[in-house]
Amino acid sequence: MPEFMEQARINVADAMEHLRTKAVGSLQWEHFARVVRDKVQEFPSLAEDYVDDLVFLALQSWEGWNRGRG
Repeated sequence: MPEFMEQARINVADAMEHLRTKAVGSLQWEHFARVVRDKVQEFPSLAEDYVDDLVFLALQSWEGWNRGRG
């Protein structure tokens, strides 16, 4: 699915920007957190773009991070 990688990168970048402005645990925060989680699960190399990002690191400790899609 390399043809979808660029769109996934755009989706993650957009979701990360929204996460920076939303209250942790709010419905909007949960939505954007799931977008990031789902895209990174589908395209693990996307995580390399955010290895030093504090918001991304915090997401990885979120209880929903290891859940499957859905």
